[in-house]
Amino acid sequence: MVAAKMICKLAEIRNQELLCRERALLDRNRREFWLAKADEWSQRAVNEIALQFKEDRRDEYRCH
Repeated sequence: MVAAKMICKLAEIRNQELLCRERALLDRNRREFWLAKADEWSQRAVNEIALQFKEDRRDEYRCH
């Protein structure tokens, strides 16, 4: 169940990233702003994945 929640959370984060990138295509005046926001969402996804690996590793050590 934890994996399913993580996948849903990642999907939401990636969706926000996509929306920002789409907005950058439509809003030429604020293109750089929207691309920067998209990069922030992308980094959040990377951080979320890294956090999951840390938690998995922590659980692995507890089992031994």
